[in-house]
Amino acid sequence: MINKSWQLKELVVSAAEISESHTAKDLSEHMRSVAADWKIDIHSTVIITGNAMNTISATERCDVIAHVRSMAHILNLPSQKGLTKVSSLSYLLERVKSLINFFNRSF
Repeated sequence: MINKSWQLKELVVSAAEISESHTAKDLSEHMRSVAADWKIDIHSTVIITGNAMNTISATERCDVIAHVRSMAHILNLPSQKGLTKVSSLSYLLERVKSLINFFNRSF
């Protein structure tokens, strides 16, 4: 959104666990529900999502002004694929993941 001083502001209006199936239909209904709760006209919004087809389709169903795919997700896919092609890095990454999982379980 743009405030009265013409500064661009971003706002996360929902970060919720969705217990229903993550189909485009269910996700679009959730998006519409959140917009209604906040009294936001969903047709005048921009939504940013990852690159999963269900979120892309859900956003298309909402008929928003713009749907922006997350640049972090776009950059992550080829970098992850590239890292798995180098055997020494692949081994190192698996060890780092194990270490992180160990600490996550410990706390």
